[in-house]
Amino acid sequence: MESRMSWCAEVLWGSTASQKQSARRKHGTALCIINLTLKYVPVNAQYLHRSDTQRSGPTLFKDMTVNMSGNQLEKLRRGKDIPGHFDVAIAKPEWYDERKFLRGKKFFRENLISVFLSDVMYMFMVFSYPTILKVFISTEKSSCPTTALRRYVPTLRVIMSWFQGDIWDPNDPACKSLLYVMKTHKHIYKVTNFNKKEGIDAIEIPKPPIEERSNVYWNVKSSERSLSDDVSNNCTYVSQWDLMVVQHAMIGGPVAHPEAFGAWDVDEEDIEGYIHCWRVLGHLMGIGEEFNLCNGDLKHTKILLNLMEEQEIIPSFGNVGYNFEHMSLAFINGMNILVPGLMYPPTLLYFLVTLGADSSRLSKSLTFREKISYYSMIAITYSCKAKFIRNLWTSLLEISLDLIEGSGPWWWPSFCTPSMTIPRSRFLVS
Repeated sequence: MESRMSWCAEVLWGSTASQKQSARRKHGTALCIINLTLKYVPVNAQYLHRSDTQRSGPTLFKDMTVNMSGNQLEKLRRGKDIPGHFDVAIAKPEWYDERKFLRGKKFFRENLISVFLSDVMYMFMVFSYPTILKVFISTEKSSCPTTALRRYVPTLRVIMSWFQGDIWDPNDPACKSLLYVMKTHKHIYKVTNFNKKEGIDAIEIPKPPIEERSNVYWNVKSSERSLSDDVSNNCTYVSQWDLMVVQHAMIGGPVAHPEAFGAWDVDEEDIEGYIHCWRVLGHLMGIGEEFNLCNGDLKHTKILLNLMEEQEIIPSFGNVGYNFEHMSLAFINGMNILVPGLMYPPTLLYFLVTLGADSSRLSKSLTFREKISYYSMIAITYSCKAKFIRNLWTSLLEISLDLIEGSGPWWWPSFCTPSMTIPRSRFLVS
């Protein structure tokens, strides 16, 4: 007992009286306890934030990538100039597998909290691509926290309906919402590439943005960087590449980094089913088969996602500027109304560390409160190893969604209700 107490004292306060006094004066009791936690508890965090290729060992990754075509990413990049296929009918493609599709829906329902966390963080990736970011800015529906909440909560509800309903039944809300999304993509394609092309090419967030923490995210070249520096006048909006990037955002976490987002000990057949679901949904959204990230098995898809992250996503963060930061802040601050505790810098840090990007500058910039938020995310994802805890987080997320839409359980304390509510999507109103 004595040795344990002396060990705790040494870790918390130092081995000498002067060190103890200095530590108390500099940090305070609470901070020293957190330092103890950060030093000893998140040994698993280093594991969580490695890519699957790093967990499996470099030899395995090299062996697997050798078998892939060296030109595969280059073939995908050709999709930047090819528009999406927006006249696809809602019908089962010839390669459709009912068993896989049902297993994928099961995976989504059982790991909703993991999918949610992944989708939230992979939005940073989506915002890092200028052609996609310009489209988001042009709609003027997500440029502040309030509008972002009104946009992304219904989007989440719609995606949930696809996995909880029947997209093949014309009378099911899932099918109706899917059809609406397909028509919306087609409309945005026409507007951005023909009706208002010049305006979209030149669009920027009016300065100053919501908040500036210039040069704290990974290797930012310039916080003053303009979107016009990255987009040519000949670019295609809502291209095959853009649609594929969004598809990557939907599957990246659960497939490439499942443990980092709380999907522990998942059956591989369930993940393959989830991949198949997004192959189907990607097809219906207009992604051609040659650009569909999900047209292979689990092993192939993981390799492709890791290659995309290494060669495309991480480098894209080297070019982001204030437009990215503004939209990211609006998004995270909006999501914070739904899930209190989400903060922009620690959430971005968690994502960059998961990808294996150099995030030292951002890590050093975190405030004490932001560090708590960061390690809380690690604690939440690690706690999902216990299935009942994962189910608890999922239930709390569903309650939050109900509360934000003005309903929720009668027993929920009033002081824990969101500061604002939004109407439920018209497709999902019974």
